[in-house]
Amino acid sequence: MFSLVSILKANNYKTSYFSGDESSFDRKINFLEYNEIDQVIDVNKFGSGYVKTKENEGGFSWGYPDAEIFKKAINDLNGDKKPRLDVIMTLSNHEPFDFPSKSTYLTKVDSILNSDHILE
Repeated sequence: MFSLVSILKANNYKTSYFSGDESSFDRKINFLEYNEIDQVIDVNKFGSGYVKTKENEGGFSWGYPDAEIFKKAINDLNGDKKPRLDVIMTLSNHEPFDFPSKSTYLTKVDSILNSDHILE
């Protein structure tokens, strides 16, 4: 089976997958392992220094919000200049649509929508 991952790996690319949730959710890990991705970083591999999305009343959290996922990816890349494919799956657009500084972003959106500079 050809995939972008398998083609790039055959051409000496390092491949990685970053996500703030469980890689086992919806069996994503099966696809990643089948394609022999080199590195899978999920909620279990973040370590300290990263802030998860708030838990709901039942104690469930989707994991890490987008900014934390990108922060983790940048820290792990550490200036590596080798050819690489890094897949970064974001989560903040998932219900319950809660993320750090949400009110700040909503204020910015309202400001843009209420300005005279909206593109038509």
